[in-house]
Amino acid sequence: MWVSEPLASPVFVLVHGYGGSQAGWSDVALLLHARGFGVVIPAMPGHGPRAKEQSGFAVKEADIVVDTVEWIHERVGGEPKVVLVGISMGGAACWLATEKNPAIEAVVSEGSFARLGPATKQWLNRKAPGAHIALYPVTQMARRMTGVDPASVNPVESAAKWAGKSLVIHGEHDALFSTDDAREIAEAAGGDLWIVEGAGHAHCSSVDLEAYVDRLAALVE
Repeated sequence: MWVSEPLASPVFVLVHGYGGSQAGWSDVALLLHARGFGVVIPAMPGHGPRAKEQSGFAVKEADIVVDTVEWIHERVGGEPKVVLVGISMGGAACWLATEKNPAIEAVVSEGSFARLGPATKQWLNRKAPGAHIALYPVTQMARRMTGVDPASVNPVESAAKWAGKSLVIHGEHDALFSTDDAREIAEAAGGDLWIVEGAGHAHCSSVDLEAYVDRLAALVE
């Protein structure tokens, strides 16, 4: 876990997605820290220092997010403002975490799927028509290995129960998940939606880093 020092409220918890890394948050983390915010970047299973662990396809990751929030409250003391910011699967994990730990100020998801089952099918079919049928045995094997039923991983349902501040970000040219996913999550959460022009999947901050951090900061300022 990467932690900015000194750690003080408000604290942003930056959660990377599948195939991502803690280092992928470097630019955002440094700019947030320069503006006086605390930053914590937990390692996700299947990546970096936890590479030998099995990814939980947002479910296990949500538990790690909850543990991180609890650690921040113990470390900072009082009632620190904690903002969850997750990309792709990390964004899904952040939404799922809201149902397990209400001590959160705001939630930001970028490039997240609304429902894992349909999102997986759509992604496979974009690669090749009918691919979700041809690759059904592979997806079933992955399900058995992880113990995660895709039909049960629906961040939009958690978003619908969220009553706090939120921001849903999505790249205009995201080739992994549709902007429809972003619109569905934003509507469910009753939060703001930001479709970043010219951005692909998980690269919204690289289009305009200052604007990206401005949007995050606005949630606590």
